[in-house]
Amino acid sequence: MESAILNALPQLSVGVASVVALAYVTKQFLDHLAEREEALRSVEKEVRTSLTEQLGKNTMAMADMTRTHERVIDALNRHK
Repeated sequence: MESAILNALPQLSVGVASVVALAYVTKQFLDHLAEREEALRSVEKEVRTSLTEQLGKNTMAMADMTRTHERVIDALNRHK
């Protein structure tokens, strides 16, 4: 019985070391994924902000152009 335990101990030690190594690698991988996700969210926020600003500028430009067209049409209608 005692020799069976002594034979199993090295295998158990290797198994425990493997589980610890796997846990460590998994933790490192998850930390890396979290960093990448954070960076992705930052870029996503920057893109959304830029797009929102550009859409605002485009809307203002379109409104200005519409007012200009209306003034031109009014001026053309007055000179008929």
